[in-house]
Amino acid sequence: MYLPPELWAEIGTVSGTRSDLSAITRVSKSAWTGCFTFLYQHIVLRTHRGHDSFLSALKNRGAERFTALIRSIAITHNEYQDNLGIRSGDYGCCFHRDVMQHGAMKALGTALGAVRQLHAHPTLIHHLLHIGVKPDEASCSVGYDTFFTCSTARIFSGATYPRRFIMIHHENRSAGWCVHVHQKRGGTHGQAASTLLFVLNKEIATTVDAFGLYGRTMQTARARRATEVLYVVSGLTKTELETSPLYSVLQLRRDSRCKTGILANGFDIPESGWGWQAVKDQLEEVSLTDENAGRSAMGYWICGSRTGT
Repeated sequence: MYLPPELWAEIGTVSGTRSDLSAITRVSKSAWTGCFTFLYQHIVLRTHRGHDSFLSALKNRGAERFTALIRSIAITHNEYQDNLGIRSGDYGCCFHRDVMQHGAMKALGTALGAVRQLHAHPTLIHHLLHIGVKPDEASCSVGYDTFFTCSTARIFSGATYPRRFIMIHHENRSAGWCVHVHQKRGGTHGQAASTLLFVLNKEIATTVDAFGLYGRTMQTARARRATEVLYVVSGLTKTELETSPLYSVLQLRRDSRCKTGILANGFDIPESGWGWQAVKDQLEEVSLTDENAGRSAMGYWICGSRTGT
C-alpha cells in the first residue's frame, strides 16, 4: 500500500507512544485506505478508549482530512443489539454495526487476518471468528451481567476458540476489577482451564464486609466453573493482608481453588487482556492452603506472552 513517507513517519511515531487514537486523528495528511487498515489493525482494536476516541474525532473532522471510507465508519449511536442472545444491559458494538451497514466485514476480516491479539466487543469478536480471523488471544471488556452469567461457549459458538480468551469487568461495588482467563489445554477444541481473578483495593480487603464480598464473587456461575480463583489486593503488605477480614474469610472457607496475593506498590489498570500480563511480574503470592508451597510468584494465572497486534 502506498502512503506518503512523511505520513507513515508521523503515524509510526504516534502509534509507538500512544495507546489510543486521539493523537493519530491529528494527522493532517490524507489518510487513504491503507492507512485505514493500519490504524484499525494496530491501534483501534487494542483498546475501547482508542475506538471511542477514533469515532469521536472522525465525526468532527472535515472531509479534506479523511477519505469517505474512513468517515463512513464514524457513525456514533447507542443502539442496543443482541446478536449473541446476551441480555446484559450492555450496548452493542457501534463499530460492528457500522461495518455491517457498509458491507465491509469481509474486508475487515481480511485486514485482520494476521492479527494475533484482538481486543474488541464480544459481538465483533464473535463475527470475526466466524469469518476466519484466528487470533491466538482475544479479550473484551463487559458489564456485570455479561461477566458473571454469560457462557464463554456462547461467545465462541460454532467458531474456533482462540488459545486464550480474557474477559474484563470493572466491579464498582467492590471498587476493583474482575478478570476471567479462559486458557486452552493441549489444543483440544473448547477444553480449557479457567482462572477467575479479582483485583481489589486495600479498603475493600480490610473492611468487615469480607463475607459479603466473598458471596458476591464466589456464588456465581462463573466462579463455580473456574479452575482457580485468585484474590489480589493492591497496596497492602503481606502482614496487612494476613490480618485482613478477606484473608480470614478465605481461610475459613478452605476452598482449594482460592488463593490470595498482593501488589504492594499498586499498579495501573490495563485496558486490554494482554495488558494484564504485566501485572504478573509484580505479584507476590500468599498461600492459603500450604505454607510450605515455596512459590514466590503468581505468574501462572496468565502464562506466556506474544508480541504483535
